[in-house]
Amino acid sequence: RTAYQILNCATNATYAELRQSYIALARQYHPDATIGKSDVDEEFSSDKFSEIATAWKTLADPKERRRYDRTIQADAFADDMEKIATQLSKAAIPTLGKLFENVALPFIEKASASTAKSVKYAAREISNNMNKSDAPKP
Repeated sequence: RTAYQILNCATNATYAELRQSYIALARQYHPDATIGKSDVDEEFSSDKFSEIATAWKTLADPKERRRYDRTIQADAFADDMEKIATQLSKAAIPTLGKLFENVALPFIEKASASTAKSVKYAAREISNNMNKSDAPKP
């Protein structure tokens, strides 16, 4: 969740709107406001208040808010690029499969056959040369 979502505000909220929301949420979740209430989980309330205070601290400072907004935009851009890359790769897989099947696989088969022939020929030559050298000399 973003700091804006924590404070229940839009990303274009004014300072006054952010402050108003922060004050309302702080009153609701401040640990002192929940002491003795049987229907409130004090640990949850304390954690929630801490989250609200951190969001307010970030968004209340104009310089910090600009930095935070750029981070959110960069994260959104990265997420968009990841989605696009995933879509492109899904579209490319059938094409790559055909390319491998029609070009790479025949090349590998020919190269392997050629390599196998070369190895067999070299083995035969070595064997023939060894047989010649092992032959009794007159």
